[in-house]
Amino acid sequence: FGAIEAFWAPNEAAQLGVGWERILFYWNEIQPNGPGDWNTLHVPEEWLAEANAQGRQVVGLLKNTPNWATEGEFAAGVPRGLYLPVDDPGNLWANYVRQVAGYYGQRGVRNWIVWNEPDIAPNVYGHEFAGSTEDYYQLLKVAYTVIKSVDPGMTVHLGGMTYWHDPGYLREFLQVVVADPDAAANNYYFDV
Repeated sequence: FGAIEAFWAPNEAAQLGVGWERILFYWNEIQPNGPGDWNTLHVPEEWLAEANAQGRQVVGLLKNTPNWATEGEFAAGVPRGLYLPVDDPGNLWANYVRQVAGYYGQRGVRNWIVWNEPDIAPNVYGHEFAGSTEDYYQLLKVAYTVIKSVDPGMTVHLGGMTYWHDPGYLREFLQVVVADPDAAANNYYFDV
């Protein structure tokens, strides 16, 4: 079974036989002041080494837009340039995902969750993503395309959804996905 943030209690996780753990890769912590920042202290390599030593599979959660990368709200804002091609330097999300997947992929992170709980509306406790359903799909599509270009063997997961905040969100999201003429040929831009 899995546990979120098992790195906080590695001995207990080992005793319980935790096989998977989620680690948070906050963009606003890894690149707090601009795209030239690279703060690896946010996700210490010791956490990854410990997970590997204990046989735990790490799943990285990509989220939290820094102020410099959005016109919207801190952490929840839609990244600037999100709808630009993934190889355009102005697509800030694509650039970040490429760096993270390349760097941490070499350190054993092979699974990536794209954001968390995009179904919680603004002004509601727990709100995590200020974009529309279409924006979340684009966020996922960009991340999937970039991650697969870094390593086709990596796995891309949808962000976890609460369901009770918006019971129709997943259906609406899937309608957006299947309306994209390129989606079917690209595994609908997610693996899990």
